[in-house]
Amino acid sequence: MTRWQGIATATRFPSRVSVAIPRLASCQSRPFNLVGPDTLAGTDVAKIWSDLLGHPIIYGGDDPSGFERNVASFMRKWMTYEMRLMAERYVSDGMIPDADDVERLTKILGRPLHSYRAFATEIAAGA
Repeated sequence: MTRWQGIATATRFPSRVSVAIPRLASCQSRPFNLVGPDTLAGTDVAKIWSDLLGHPIIYGGDDPSGFERNVASFMRKWMTYEMRLMAERYVSDGMIPDADDVERLTKILGRPLHSYRAFATEIAAGA
């Protein structure tokens, strides 16, 4: 789950988040990655949304410079620059979970992790 997906989840599902936060906070002895059960690439996420919405959603690619140009019209340039650097880091290093991340987070939360497809299905159903 990306930071933006996490924010959307917190906004849409506050009861789920209010249960998870104390459990996650109690595990501060060792950092952990917030992950889902599946490791997805941009094309995988676009396919999920295409399936749910019934029309093609095209992955924008791995070059965030176009995004930086677009948001520069309404955001401060330093912020768009920082966002581009962050996106470049995601592209270069990925967000691949460590081997034990899914198991560890499942144990912390005391339940199976929700898939991105399940999250997107709930969002699409409410739109």
